[in-house]
Amino acid sequence: MLGDLHEVSEQMMKLDWRNGFVDAVRLEKVSGAADAEDRTLGALLRALLAHPSGAFLRTVQVGTGDGVEDGMVQYGSIPEALGAAKAPHVTTIYIGDWQEWEVSWSGVDDASGFWELPKLETLTIRAGSMNLGKIESRTLRHLEIITGGLTKKNIKSTSVRRTTARRAASPISRRCSRAASRSRSSATSAS
Repeated sequence: MLGDLHEVSEQMMKLDWRNGFVDAVRLEKVSGAADAEDRTLGALLRALLAHPSGAFLRTVQVGTGDGVEDGMVQYGSIPEALGAAKAPHVTTIYIGDWQEWEVSWSGVDDASGFWELPKLETLTIRAGSMNLGKIESRTLRHLEIITGGLTKKNIKSTSVRRTTARRAASPISRRCSRAASRSRSSATSAS
């Protein structure tokens, strides 16, 4: 059903299905998990996105990643795979979803592939080191970084978020704006 991915153990790739398509995937490198080709998590994700059943993937969750055997988990292959595929429906990503690992023993070399995703709304990165690059996303609404420390460059890239999307005002903010306008108008007419 999934081409060469059928050999991958559920410990490495857990799929949630919706209407005959993969809706969510959880990837994790664990000792003893089966993948005859010993591919990176990014290679597994790229294969899933290339398969017809992965066409509508919306959620990507990653536990321990590449390098777990060596004691330093690297997630660089994930943003690289997503950015190359420009996965059209991915809205939510959680990198570093694990319980028994030190955050300082993990990293994301280059997160810039995430900013290529046309519908990304929520991104959580839990890693000891990372290179966020220039954060440019039209759709990102929530960015959560869980780390032991950020470089000055990463802090700067999170504080100056460049986006060209115009958000529609919520009904609450429109009511507040109208109320503020009315109070300014009544204050002006009273004087």
